Amino acid sequence: MFALFLWLISTAAHALDYYAINIGSSLQDSGSVVLQDQELAQKYIAYSIKTDINGISRYRQRIGFFASRDEARAALEKVRLQIPGAWIDKTSPEEESTLNNWLANSPASLPVVPVMVPVAISQLPAPIPDAATTADTTTVPETKATANTTGPKTTLDTSDTTTDLAASDSTIAPEASASDTSEAQQATNLHNNRLEKLMIDAKAALIEKDYSRAIQIYNRVLTLGESAYKQEAQEFIGVARERNGQLAHATAEYKKYLELYPAGEDADRVRQRLTGLLTAADSPKAKMKISAEKQKVPYWDFFGTAFQFYDRNTITSANGDSVVASSSLATGINYNSRYMDGDYKMRTSFSALHTYDFVAGETDDTRINELYFDMISPEQIIETRAGRQKGRSSGVVGRFDGVDVGYRFSPSHQVKLIAGYPVEFSGSTVAHETDKYFYSIGYNWTGFLPDWDANFFSLQQIADGITDREEIGFELRYRTPEQSFFTMLDYSTAFGEINYLTMVYNRRLPHEASLDIIADYRKSPFLATSSSLQGQTGVSTMGDLAATLTEEQLAELALDRTGLYKSLTALYTRNIKKNLDFNADISVSNLSGTDATTGIAGVTDVPPQEGTGNEYSYGAGLVSSSMLMENDLNIVNIRISQLFNSDVLSLTGSSKYRLRQDWRVGPKLRWETRNYDDGRSSDKLSPSVRVEYRQNKNWQFESEITYESKSSTSETAATQKESSYFIHLGYFYIF
Repeated sequence: MFALFLWLISTAAHALDYYAINIGSSLQDSGSVVLQDQELAQKYIAYSIKTDINGISRYRQRIGFFASRDEARAALEKVRLQIPGAWIDKTSPEEESTLNNWLANSPASLPVVPVMVPVAISQLPAPIPDAATTADTTTVPETKATANTTGPKTTLDTSDTTTDLAASDSTIAPEASASDTSEAQQATNLHNNRLEKLMIDAKAALIEKDYSRAIQIYNRVLTLGESAYKQEAQEFIGVARERNGQLAHATAEYKKYLELYPAGEDADRVRQRLTGLLTAADSPKAKMKISAEKQKVPYWDFFGTAFQFYDRNTITSANGDSVVASSSLATGINYNSRYMDGDYKMRTSFSALHTYDFVAGETDDTRINELYFDMISPEQIIETRAGRQKGRSSGVVGRFDGVDVGYRFSPSHQVKLIAGYPVEFSGSTVAHETDKYFYSIGYNWTGFLPDWDANFFSLQQIADGITDREEIGFELRYRTPEQSFFTMLDYSTAFGEINYLTMVYNRRLPHEASLDIIADYRKSPFLATSSSLQGQTGVSTMGDLAATLTEEQLAELALDRTGLYKSLTALYTRNIKKNLDFNADISVSNLSGTDATTGIAGVTDVPPQEGTGNEYSYGAGLVSSSMLMENDLNIVNIRISQLFNSDVLSLTGSSKYRLRQDWRVGPKLRWETRNYDDGRSSDKLSPSVRVEYRQNKNWQFESEITYESKSSTSETAATQKESSYFIHLGYFYIF
């Protein structure tokens, strides 16, 4: 892996000397775009080039040429006022003649005004996603392990705990600074259900207001060819761009939708959205080309989602006795307001969830997941977020109550200060302790090498006056249309050990194939002095332990409670033929054990925890569309896992059919056989069916019923059988 890192650096060191700003991509040559900024129009040239990707000709509209990436980034800030989705790329061999002509006729001391074809933004065809449209993304895996995978035995809830490495600012998309979903994360999910999982992730991103992430996922779905989800993806990529403030792009996406799907209730809904955008742009008509930001007309937007879900699990033994294992009703709301006036962008976000448990003895759960105010000043010089939020960069992970402030003193350099109180959810308890606080100082350097971005940080966390976390680290990102690399290192200066190290490499291959390699090395849980509280009775704070122990003893207790998790995963995907994809993955992981704590006065004895040893997982699958009926989706997967105390073989088959425009039906069948090291064995058969109904643009309903039959045998007991069923009912109201 270190050799791979050196090779990537050497690749970046031999980059071309000139850069261009990419405006859009289409299947037909539509000429150049008119630049509203006269300074840019006099210094640079707008042009169109033809390029072939996987045998398909595309025409890219560009602005050039820039002698350095810093020069290009300075111009990009102005270009995005007219074209929010613009991004920087290196010049290619196809541009050599255009570049040479420009150099010969445009001396630096006397720039010439380029000749441009007058094409309005609204006349540009919809962007055609290609490899380059995702060039400015970073691959980072979603770290979530369960007992049935290759990770630790305990399920890690990455949305709420400090184990969420992916929640850090590992991806910064051109349109926003929010954390985006990466290609590697999508590839990690791909071996299970590919398109279906991508659409679920995209919907979740919309609900969570992570619009840059939603745009990337919908783009991914659209680039995978014809499928049962293409029409829905085409509509909602427009919704995501509209909510992200990319009004010109949203207009183009809606027009593209109506070209492909001109009839039906969904088309009427899209036509209404398009009319709303065009009506806003037509006021006044003489300024049709100028965006709302350019006009500095205040723009308010209110949107969100309300939902309820009921889930029930009933288990029936062989003698007919039944027990309700779980029965709960989850009610949630996500409300947002957004204001833009061309100079400032402001947003508020509120997200809350209440879970009512019908099982006797269980407690209800109410939590506020988000409650913050966001503001971006003109030219993105100051970016600030205050309130309850998730850590996005500079070593901050998990939720916290506090502030995240960034100051950009040049297009390529930004300093960040993040400070607050950690927030941890544990059942019905919200651990918001003001005696535990942190602060982090970060420095972002965009383009410190061609195609490379970097973030350096230092973090300090105090609990009851005792150093809890003390760390330094960095994040590096390398991106080109063909490959990307991401690495993140966190070193604990308090413990003198690496806290975590993650490396992710993605490579696009011929024949619509891709390869992802993910390496992970981390302490579990993160190195923190407060880990010494694990397993203790009669004490609840660091102050309680510190009353009888020294800081050195506290650190030793914390190390006793901390394991080491290591994993290496490779994922390969390839298009075999039209509407048929193949994917395969292999992974190995290891979670070490923890030491015992005994014989210390005032400290509860804690037994050692056994490690997993090396665990292996191998998977392969096929994804096809339009096999049994038009626009259906069919997935088949096989997986073999060699786990800590058992070997598992599982087969999964699922389909999804679209009935009319508003109904979707998805049957699924899963079979699993497990052989334990102690001679026991079990078999499971789980058929299920999922039904979704979209009444209109606001109301969506879904239900899923799963039946599971399980038989278990051992060397000393007769075969035991039990069955269970799961019911899921719910609805969304989108406003």
